[in-house]
Amino acid sequence: MCRRPRLSALVGPGIDRSPSPLAAVYREKLVLLDSAIADLKATADRNRHNAYLRTELASLYGEKEKTLLEWMNYAKRN
Repeated sequence: MCRRPRLSALVGPGIDRSPSPLAAVYREKLVLLDSAIADLKATADRNRHNAYLRTELASLYGEKEKTLLEWMNYAKRN
């Protein structure tokens, strides 16, 4: 889990400054993912023994990581 905060910190400034329409789409997707993560994390914290919630939370973190890596690869190419 250590990698995600570093990845967000690494990608964040570039995606925030980019005026491209694609960056706007990625920013919106990341906002939605962050919101879903926060909501699900709060629910999972209240229900620690629910494996389904933990699995879904891990899935959301994975999707966020994938999205950040996709943006990073796009930014390197352009």
